[in-house]
Amino acid sequence: MATFIVSSPTMASQTEQGKTTSTNVYLSAINTREWGDFLHIKYPEYSLVTLLGMLGYEKSTTQNDFHHFEMDRTREVATIAQADTDVTISTITAAVLTSDTVQFIIPYDVCRLPSGRLATVDSVSGGGGGAVTINFRSLDPTVNFVAADFDPLTTDGVETISQLYNLAGECFTAPQARSHGPDKVTNSLNKIPKRTEICDDEYTNTKELTLGGQNYWYWQQQEIDMAEHKKDVEMAILFGESANIAAAGNSNTGAVTGGYGVIPKVTTDGTRGTYPSGGFVETDLIDFMTEMAVYSRSNQWLALIGNEAWRDITLNMRDYHVSGGVDYGPFADANAAEFGISLGTYKFNDKIVNFSEYKPFNDPKLFPQQNASIDYKNFMLFLNLGEDENNDPYVQLRYKQSQNGMLYKMFKTVQLGNMITNDIVGNQNITSSAEACHREFMTTWVGVQMRGTNNHGMLYAA
Repeated sequence: MATFIVSSPTMASQTEQGKTTSTNVYLSAINTREWGDFLHIKYPEYSLVTLLGMLGYEKSTTQNDFHHFEMDRTREVATIAQADTDVTISTITAAVLTSDTVQFIIPYDVCRLPSGRLATVDSVSGGGGGAVTINFRSLDPTVNFVAADFDPLTTDGVETISQLYNLAGECFTAPQARSHGPDKVTNSLNKIPKRTEICDDEYTNTKELTLGGQNYWYWQQQEIDMAEHKKDVEMAILFGESANIAAAGNSNTGAVTGGYGVIPKVTTDGTRGTYPSGGFVETDLIDFMTEMAVYSRSNQWLALIGNEAWRDITLNMRDYHVSGGVDYGPFADANAAEFGISLGTYKFNDKIVNFSEYKPFNDPKLFPQQNASIDYKNFMLFLNLGEDENNDPYVQLRYKQSQNGMLYKMFKTVQLGNMITNDIVGNQNITSSAEACHREFMTTWVGVQMRGTNNHGMLYAA
């Protein structure tokens, strides 16, 4: 917080013999002070919220909760309950007890056993909450089953059976088909309020610092508070966790609800990877991108990273750097500088990653990393900022819409105090408070909608 120290000049007249020097108390007290007219911001910040807005990845909602549906894989595996004791083999047939309570594998299925051998399904029993048993038959009646078909590992481990296709004979009766349904994905808005109060003296006192032609601190206070409000919104979008708290304290008259942010969602449903702290090598990133390619439909990502991760990328990935212009989906038609970011583009395994240093990750006031499980200076967040087959962004901001169609995006209201202001009607000042203070309120209702979180990932030092 800024502090102004201005010494008061000595008021008594003084007469001194000799030269007039800078040590003369009287003269030094009346010297004009030299002030710069620019307020230097020590820690500039880049806004993910601003970027998504510039890309047009935002949408209104008329409810506090918003939803979408996602379809997961339509293939599942059966897990053998305990391979060494729950498989009963009788030459070319075998009964396998699983730890599943829902039937996925059905008669006529041809399955891949843990050893890699294929077998057909005679019958299935159980399910509906009880353990499922699958009865297999060898595809070749001259080759018996052996224990290693179901338990090939030399040590205890999870053994699974996958369904490949189905196979029937003459005059077959088709088995009951599988049913597939989507998952409903829900998130909630975060109500983020802030109030600024400027009372009469600070509203009218001039300062030695002139900003934008104004030497009233009130105007700079507005700028700082708006920047702080945007930071609150940014952190809620990035780190928010689902909340549902009964009304208690803080003048809340109803339940306090909030939605998840990008990083908690990626932590739960995205691709995660780690590398040894202080030992990053190029294969760490290449292996991670190889894993990302299995689960993501994209071949390009924007990676927001801390400054130490940026150093590691620069030192270890120089052979993969792509020179020339940026050709990343949302940025293809605009220079990255127009979005307020600087990108370093790297390509490997036919995958393109555009790295950008994300300033908040380096701020120890936001992340006192010495006691945290993740040091965000060594953190990389990979976002697919493309669109799905329905042209819906994989990452999208949602703002609450009021009855008149306005959005609670940066909704601002003013309570005028008992002071002279610029709001004059009929030569009368308007006031809404007897107190000699001017109040401004900022409110944002915002949430993030993330589709196909498997398209995103995170890599960090562990």
